[in-house]
Amino acid sequence: MRIKIILLLAALLFIGGSLTAQKEPAKPRIQFSSQNYVGILEGETGTEFQLQTINGLRYKTWFAGLGAGLDYYYLRSIPLFASVNKFFPLAKNSLFFNADAGVNFHWKRRDLYEIQYQNEGKYFPSLYWAGGVGYKFASKKRSDGFLLNLGYS
Repeated sequence: MRIKIILLLAALLFIGGSLTAQKEPAKPRIQFSSQNYVGILEGETGTEFQLQTINGLRYKTWFAGLGAGLDYYYLRSIPLFASVNKFFPLAKNSLFFNADAGVNFHWKRRDLYEIQYQNEGKYFPSLYWAGGVGYKFASKKRSDGFLLNLGYS
């Protein structure tokens, strides 16, 4: 009877020890990431707002993706662009630099723009580019956070 109890205890210790020795699965090196911005644009013709979403892949301290937005500055437009960010970790938060390049499509409103700007309605897609520096305030999960970006486009 004692041998059965000893064998049972040994088996339980062996099984329990093997369960605690398992490692957490490794995170994939390349991960999907998304950046969503609500911004204020300031310039010679006043203050307007913009919305942008960028979806792509993150690898270590790099992020690259494709983005689209809605830009109300001067003439309403829709930028479609590629974006690259480089993050520099600072403890929990991080500093980052970004660069965007793509095409800006005008979203014409005849009633307003043709009267206000005396334009005959001929609008063509144009170059869109932007660059900036920002700061990422990390949340409890290091992969999430709040981005504050100051840029020029």
